[in-house]
Amino acid sequence: MFNMLGSTGVSNFVADWFPIIQMALVIIMTLCSVVLIIVILVQPAVTGNSSNAITGQSNDSYYSQHKGSSNEGKLKILTVILASVIAICAIGYFITYTFYQGSL
Repeated sequence: MFNMLGSTGVSNFVADWFPIIQMALVIIMTLCSVVLIIVILVQPAVTGNSSNAITGQSNDSYYSQHKGSSNEGKLKILTVILASVIAICAIGYFITYTFYQGSL
């Protein structure tokens, strides 16, 4: 296979570290995926009433306005953060894989 690191003159030190970086990214993605599954299972089910969107009714209470500071809001924020970390690690993994086409 064509090795882009060898052709561009990048040092062997960097080429030796790419498989380690790839393995670390895979481990981080795996751990975040397991935690993300647990967080999603812990969240309560959202039972939205679709007729409110049609009629324009609003049931804004104090709790619904400050949902972000409750445990439910924190779980939603944690879900977004974990999904973002998984996406960033996946992009980083495939970038390192493109430069170094070695096997794990």
